[in-house]
Amino acid sequence: MAETSRFEEANKVEAQLEREAKPGDILLFYNATGINHIIPLVTRSPFFHVAVFAGGTEVIESRPMGVVRRDLRDVDDIHYFVVIPAPSGAGRAALAWAETRIGDGYDNTGVAVMLLDRIFTTFRLNYAAKDKWTCGQFVATAFDKAGVCLFPDLDLVEVEPADFQRFLPPEKIPRISLAERAKRALFAAGVILAIPLLVFTVKYLWRGRARQQKTYKLLRK
Repeated sequence: MAETSRFEEANKVEAQLEREAKPGDILLFYNATGINHIIPLVTRSPFFHVAVFAGGTEVIESRPMGVVRRDLRDVDDIHYFVVIPAPSGAGRAALAWAETRIGDGYDNTGVAVMLLDRIFTTFRLNYAAKDKWTCGQFVATAFDKAGVCLFPDLDLVEVEPADFQRFLPPEKIPRISLAERAKRALFAAGVILAIPLLVFTVKYLWRGRARQQKTYKLLRK
């Protein structure tokens, strides 16, 4: 039954791409699962991921394993996305650049900086990594290399999935269901409960290391 459902969902993905998308268009993903919930939670947007459509059922994107070409039919996740037509006809050029970056790394630190900037709005962290990308930065840079600045008001390293929402008409922005709101609330509660434990663990390890160093100095005397 599950395999049939997954097959039906894969067919829906393929049909939507065939109906709405052209190579070089932007795919903006919503209905996050697992740890991805933290991105829409912090950015207050339905969207958690963005990629460049490569034709067929494939995208080029920056994910935790790096920049990859991925077939949306071959994964276990159920994909929900909206299509943003490539601005100024620059899709093919943006896609061509994206293909040259396959194998680059994923910018985990950049994601952390983005989240911290959202949480602590009174200061900005200046950060940039070479040949490592967050998903939003990767797509924005692809179009920048194609001669189109998607976000004149933002540095490329600051771009996140929620920023692409400005290219959508209101009727294409998915509403956040009550079930999704409940999931986010539970996830937020888990994060809040985990922070004191994380702080305690760091303090415990730090104090343990300090004691070891002190003991080592005493033994050397």
